[in-house]
Amino acid sequence: MVTKTKDMLEVEELHGEPLEVLLPQLFNEVGGTQRVANKLGVSRNTIYIWCRILGIVTRRGTTVVNGGSESLPPKVS
Repeated sequence: MVTKTKDMLEVEELHGEPLEVLLPQLFNEVGGTQRVANKLGVSRNTIYIWCRILGIVTRRGTTVVNGGSESLPPKVS
């Protein structure tokens, strides 16, 4: 079981979803770590730490969550 920080719990309460669901959704919607951080009002480093704590591995073009994989939609220019 993961022990969540006060900041993690506050973001979950604000957005109405657990970070395990919210972070992969945001990566798929807005793209990179900096954009996800901006959307949640936290630093990019915080997003890296949260992903590590929650077991969310991100790679360019793919978000891997607990062994599963979701392809990112193509970027529209």
